Amino acid sequence: MKSALNYLSTVHSNVSEELSRFTLDIAHAKSENEIFAMLAERLPRMLPADRCSVALLHENSKDAEIYALSGTQGALAVGAIIPLESSFIGQALRDKKTQCHSHFEASELEDARLLHKQGIKSCINSPIHFSDRIVGTVNVGSTEANIYGDNSADLLRLVTSIVSTYLERQQLLEQANHSVGQYKCYTSQLEELASVAEKLSSASSEEDIFSVITGSAQKITSADRISFIVPIEGKNEFAIKRILSHSDAFISQANILMTGTSVELVLKSGDSHFFDHIADTDYTDHRLLSNLGLNTAWSVPVKVKGKVIGLLNAASVEHIADGTQHLRILNMLAGIMSATLGRVELQAQLEFQASYDSLTGLPNRNKLNEVMQSAISDESNKPFTILFIDLDRFKAVNDSLGHDIGDQVLRIVTDRIRQQVGENDCVTRHGGDEFVVLLMNTVNSDQADRIADNITQAIKAPIEIDTQTIFIGSSIGLSQYPSQSQATDELLKFADIAMYYAKQKGENKIKWYSKELLKEVGLKQRIDNDLRCAAKKGEFYLVYQPLFTLDKVTGVEVLLRWQHSELGEISPSVFCPIAEENGFIQDITLWVLQNSLAFIKKLHQTNPSIYVSVNVSAKDCLNANRLQTTILDLLKKHDLPGSVLELEVTENIYLQDLEQTKVLFDNLKSHGVRFAIDDFGTGFSSLTYLLSLPFNTLKIDQSFICNIDKKRTQKGIVKGIIDVANSLSMSCIAEGVETEQQQDCLKELGCQRFQGYLLSKPLVGDSLIKFLQEHE
Repeated sequence: MKSALNYLSTVHSNVSEELSRFTLDIAHAKSENEIFAMLAERLPRMLPADRCSVALLHENSKDAEIYALSGTQGALAVGAIIPLESSFIGQALRDKKTQCHSHFEASELEDARLLHKQGIKSCINSPIHFSDRIVGTVNVGSTEANIYGDNSADLLRLVTSIVSTYLERQQLLEQANHSVGQYKCYTSQLEELASVAEKLSSASSEEDIFSVITGSAQKITSADRISFIVPIEGKNEFAIKRILSHSDAFISQANILMTGTSVELVLKSGDSHFFDHIADTDYTDHRLLSNLGLNTAWSVPVKVKGKVIGLLNAASVEHIADGTQHLRILNMLAGIMSATLGRVELQAQLEFQASYDSLTGLPNRNKLNEVMQSAISDESNKPFTILFIDLDRFKAVNDSLGHDIGDQVLRIVTDRIRQQVGENDCVTRHGGDEFVVLLMNTVNSDQADRIADNITQAIKAPIEIDTQTIFIGSSIGLSQYPSQSQATDELLKFADIAMYYAKQKGENKIKWYSKELLKEVGLKQRIDNDLRCAAKKGEFYLVYQPLFTLDKVTGVEVLLRWQHSELGEISPSVFCPIAEENGFIQDITLWVLQNSLAFIKKLHQTNPSIYVSVNVSAKDCLNANRLQTTILDLLKKHDLPGSVLELEVTENIYLQDLEQTKVLFDNLKSHGVRFAIDDFGTGFSSLTYLLSLPFNTLKIDQSFICNIDKKRTQKGIVKGIIDVANSLSMSCIAEGVETEQQQDCLKELGCQRFQGYLLSKPLVGDSLIKFLQEHE
C-alpha cells in the first residue's frame, strides 16, 4: 500500500500536469461553448468530483441556467433554471467569491435541495469573471461530505481565473471592432502562461520556480519591478528571495522589518491587493519604491496547504487606475506557483525519506552506501574505520516501557554518538537499535579504539526520561578500509561479524574484525546447516540428570547432546543460540519432547513417581498452539498424566507476549503439567513477574551456590530466594551442588531439593535406570 506521503505527492504532480494540459488545450478552443464543455469535462481530473457544471447568469438577471455539465444530471440537468435568490449559485454571485458547502441536507435553497436528492454532500461554487462583471459560476459536487477545503477552493478559483482569461480572449476574437493591439497582448499573455505551465512541470527546486514565475510575471505585466518575498519564521521580518528590477535598493538587506509595511497588511489579510498611488500610502516599503520612481503596485499571497508562504509582488512606473487585469494574472501565476511548490516540497520529503531516518534524522543505510562509495572513490585513498554499534538491552526497554520511551532513547543515543565523533565523520542509523559510524581519516587503530570506547561510555551513562532512569549498553564491531577490504558490503559485513562476537562476550565490549573471526563464522554457518539434519542422522541423544528431594530421586532434567559425525561433541551453549536465531529451536524441542516422554513411559514401569523436566525456549512459546497440541498429543499417545511433565523456562520468557504465554501455561496446567523457572536471579528477576505465570518450581542458579558456604552475601541472597519461593508456595531446587558443604548450607537455609555433580552427573537412559535401581 502506498504511504500517505506518496499519495499526496502523486496528487500534486497530477494536478500540476493536468493544469498544464488544460491551459495548453483551452488555448485552441474556438468558442465559449467549447471552453465550458472542456471545463466541465476536465475538472474531475483536478478535483474529487462526481458532478461538475457551469451556470451562466440568465437574461432576466434573477436566475442562472445550467449551461455545461459532466456527471449526474437529475433535476439539475443542462438547461435547468436556478433562482439566484435562493441558491448556492446566487450566494457566490452576490458575494463575488468562491464558497464551499457541506452537510446541506436541511437547507431550503433550491440547488442544495436538488443536489441532496442526487446524493451530493459537498460542493464548491466559484464566480466566473468576464471583463468587469460576473457572468456565472463553476460548480463542483461530491457524494463525500467535508471533502473540500481551502486547497480545493484555491484550485477551483485558479481554474476559474484561467477560464475567465480565455473567455475574454475569445470575446476579443469574436468582436470585430476590438483593437488588434489588445488582442495581441492577451495572446502574448496566454502564450506566456502556457510556457510557464510547461517550464514548471519539470521544475525541481524552489529557485527554479522563483525564476520562472518572476520572469514570466515581468513579461506578462510589463512591470518594472517583480519580487518574491517570504516571512521569517518566528520573527517580525521578511526576506526577498528573488527580485527583477533596474535597482538593487532592497537586495543589500538580508532581513527587513515587517512593521509598517504593505507586506504586513497582505500577509495578515491573506488577500491580494492593488495599490494605485503608492506615494500616497503610509507604508515604509511604498516610500522606498516611490523614491525609485515607481507609482503603482500589486501584492499577491502564495499559499501552500492553505498557509501563506510568501508574496508575489509587482510595481510599475506607470500610473494605472485599474489594476484588475494585472492582479488577475498575478493571482493566476501565484496559484500555479502554489501547486508547483507543493509538488516540489512533497518530492523533497520523499527524497529525504529515501536517504534519512525519520526518527533520528540520521542518514539511513542507503545514504551510508553512498557516503562509503564516495570515500572509496576518492583519489586520495584515505583510510577510514567502520564502527558497527548494536545497543544492549534496548529490546527490554522497548517491551517494558513502550515504544514512545524507546524512540526517545534512540534520539538520546543519537546525540551522544554524534558528540563523540568529528564533523567529517558520518553517523548513520542502520535500522532498529543498530548504528553505523564512519570515522574518516583514521590512520591507526588506537585512534578508532579511543573513539569507540568514548561512544561506549557515553551510551552506558544513565538516561533520564520523565521519572524513569534507564540503563543500556552497546556492543561495537570495527573494520577498516582499505587494509581489510575495499568493498563496501564486505566492510559492513566484517564490522557486523566483529560486533556479533563482541556481543557474545557481554555488554559494552569492542571487537576488531580479523580473519580468525571469519573462520569462526564459517564454523557457525556449518553448524547452522548441519543442525537441520542432525536428528535424521541420529546425532542427537539425551542425557538425564537426577533431581533429588533430600536423598530421594523424584525427577530428572533432560539435557540434549549432539555428537557430530565429523566435528565431535558440540556443546548446547554453541548450537542452541544458533537454533534460536534460525528458528529451528521449535523442531528441536519437539524432538526432545517426543523422545523424553517415550523414555519416561518406559521408566514408569519400575519408577512410576518420576517426572521429567524439559527445557523450553521462549521462542517455543511464541507458537503457543503448536506447543500445546504437541504436548497434549504426546501425553495421550503414551497414556501419561500431565503431572509427569515439567517445563523449564528462563526469565527471557518475560520479554515477549506475556498474555499469550499465560494462556498457554494456564491451559497446560489444567492438564496437570508443571512449570519451573530456571536460572532464577540472573535475568529480569521480579516478584511481579513470578506472580504473572503459574510456576511450581524455582531453580536457584548455580552462580549463587558455588560459594554459598564461604560468602555471607551469597548465603543471604539464596536465603532471600528460598523465602520468596516459600511465600509463593513454590518448591526450590538448588542447581550446581558440587560439595557436601554446599548441600549442608542449603539444608540449613531450608532448601530440600538439589541437583548437581555431588549427587549425580547427567546419565544416558540405561545408566539412569541402573542408577535408580541402586538408589531405591
